[in-house]
Amino acid sequence: MEKTRAAEREEKRRFWEEHLERWEASGNSQNAYCRQNNLRLNRFIYWKKERFPPKSTVSLVEWPLQRQEVASFAPFGTPLCVVMDGRYRIEIQKGFDPSLLDSVIRVLKGL
Repeated sequence: MEKTRAAEREEKRRFWEEHLERWEASGNSQNAYCRQNNLRLNRFIYWKKERFPPKSTVSLVEWPLQRQEVASFAPFGTPLCVVMDGRYRIEIQKGFDPSLLDSVIRVLKGL
């Protein structure tokens, strides 16, 4: 009887979960553990990311601007990029409306 894709995925998940637990307990580097257990490093890294998704290191820092600072915020047309929670990317061009940006950020925080 053929396995369903869901069953195959679950079997793979259990396989890698077990190896990730053994690796954590071993104290070895990822490379060393993979060599010792005949595992492909790229697959090990993939499943490690599945188990421990990277946390966003980006946070919003409120910075009250004076009107004259806003006008010169993005020199030479270079946009400022704000990334929120690793999910939302806002590019701010020269001459942006600070109140609109504030509104957009409040909406995104509420999602």
